[in-house]
Amino acid sequence: MDVAMNVASAFLNLISVPAAFLVWTLPRLTINRVVGTDDADPVNWVAVLMVMALITALSDALVLRFVFKRELGKNTFLLLYVTNATCVGFAACGMGFYLVAHPPTA
Repeated sequence: MDVAMNVASAFLNLISVPAAFLVWTLPRLTINRVVGTDDADPVNWVAVLMVMALITALSDALVLRFVFKRELGKNTFLLLYVTNATCVGFAACGMGFYLVAHPPTA
């Protein structure tokens, strides 16, 4: 099951980043206008990462439901989402640490 969910997530990740930006566009524009933030504000990046974790959790749940015929309750889906959000958070922190250690030169 884990391999099937990871394969589905890997393929879905090709579209999850653009999809997360599209999903977050309207709330981002509203928050930027009301609060006075910009697109580079950490609130926007964290929100996009949370939407990406939600998309990944949904793909995992769909694999479990339609491939393995397993029903997920709310608590199980919440655990799946928290797990995916934690993994996305670790990946984002790793990328952030790398950028601090190796700043881009242009």
